[in-house]
Amino acid sequence: MSVDRSVMEKIAKLLELAKSPCNEYEAARAAEKAQELLDRYNLSLGEVELAAAESAETHFLCPRNPPRYLWVLVAAVNTLFDTASILTEEDLFGPTCITLCGIPQNVEAARLTLHYLQDSIKAIARARRDLLVIKRKSSQRANLKRRMSYFYGAACRIHHSIIEAKAKAEASEQRQAIVRVSNAIALRHMNEKYPKRKSSKPRKPNLDERAFLLGHADGARINAHGVHKALPGNSEL
Repeated sequence: MSVDRSVMEKIAKLLELAKSPCNEYEAARAAEKAQELLDRYNLSLGEVELAAAESAETHFLCPRNPPRYLWVLVAAVNTLFDTASILTEEDLFGPTCITLCGIPQNVEAARLTLHYLQDSIKAIARARRDLLVIKRKSSQRANLKRRMSYFYGAACRIHHSIIEAKAKAEASEQRQAIVRVSNAIALRHMNEKYPKRKSSKPRKPNLDERAFLLGHADGARINAHGVHKALPGNSEL
């Protein structure tokens, strides 16, 4: 059930009043009323405290039309850190950014992880250079297609792995509650800061199937904490 922000703020004020040593009677009444609201809306103290938290945003520089694999990585860090994202640009000639919104410590962790995952994919792609580069003239477009397909495959595998790991980590009701509130804070920030935002749908990828499958397999060797397995010997695409 979605709970209005004003309800959260009211409970937070009652809890603060309940801690006041000045008037024991009023403090007891405030605590009783706060508990009544917590029970009515099926909320925990952790949810109320988190709802009162400040929100923030950070920016990840990107091309004006970000490649599809980058959007998949953005979705992965949003899942991992309970953030929300939007494509923003200062003006026609200003820098284009993917803006990450959420709890301050989450958005910074999300930005750093996004950089890390992108760099990791590029690193394992360099190890596969012999398979991803066609060494003949007029092959620039084909090479780019293979490279982007490989990146997309690796990003999809990383995203899937994060979804699976997050589902296991959110087994407890308390953790699920914290995730719900974290997501709500991220969306609240984005809606307040960018009320007239336009949705940006990534273009449908034109894939090289073999490169995609190779990237998908290699993506299993990357997680949010590091490349944890060595690449096998190059096999043909």
